[in-house]
Amino acid sequence: MNRSPFINNLLRWIGRQEYIRFGLRDRLIRFFHNPDVYLNKSFEVNFFGKKYSGNFDSFIDWCVYYFGAYSKSELKLFEDFVPLATEKPIFIDIGANIGHHTLFVSSIAYKVHSFEPFPSVFKKLNQKIQENNIQNVFLHQVGLGNEKEIKDFYPPPTCNTGTGSFIAGWNESNEVVKLQIEIGDEYFNKYEILKVDFIKIDVEGFEIEVIRGLKKTIQSHMPICFFEWNQNKLNSGFKNGKELFPETYNFYIFMDSQKKLGIFQKADYGLAKLGDLWTNGNVLALPSHIALPAFITPLN
Repeated sequence: MNRSPFINNLLRWIGRQEYIRFGLRDRLIRFFHNPDVYLNKSFEVNFFGKKYSGNFDSFIDWCVYYFGAYSKSELKLFEDFVPLATEKPIFIDIGANIGHHTLFVSSIAYKVHSFEPFPSVFKKLNQKIQENNIQNVFLHQVGLGNEKEIKDFYPPPTCNTGTGSFIAGWNESNEVVKLQIEIGDEYFNKYEILKVDFIKIDVEGFEIEVIRGLKKTIQSHMPICFFEWNQNKLNSGFKNGKELFPETYNFYIFMDSQKKLGIFQKADYGLAKLGDLWTNGNVLALPSHIALPAFITPLN
């Protein structure tokens, strides 16, 4: 990081040129600063009007510094769909990690409940909320699942703090810690989370257990859900997740920025209707009483 301020600012400018394909921007920036080479150096940047304190030892923070955000297209989807749920939407962030998505959504949701069980990651999540004096975010240092138990957790072995998992063999971690899992429905009742409008789940292969534990909540509140689907990697035999939801839900696979004219891209996201055989990726589960916005055309 001993580059000149000019080079540093140039790389950040390049990172934000979203009309250029992400892969090209990513490779260029990595040439000068490889995120896989740990660098314990703190920084502070503006993040959609909020203060973002980061460190280059975190891949998500590295993305925020150079690209402005981690997975901007997901943030765009939240911006489009969270307000559709209700006038004062309650957002549930399960697998909140260091608080990237929580920090963004706090500006568009009425309240946010964020769940992150891993202590070192939860500490960074809490720091972001406290530094910005955010009053509508409520933090829960616990994991959610379908059984109340103390479960083995495999911490992230790399700078990508989002790869920690309750699934053995999911990552290459040589460390195991014990963390608390609560049944979602029971936990929500106990702590009076009585309104649920949008649920985001990113828990590295543990999504099915989380959804099962929220069965009553989903049936009664019919929230929009956005979750990662990785059953091919788990070899679980699941062809899709339709049975986890009421019959009135429609399902779409989320697609990141679309390639266009070689080195360029359309800086947006796409949605394609899912059938009976789901591919790995992020899924938007939309209850039938909420229609797709008119500006979104489902892709084939």
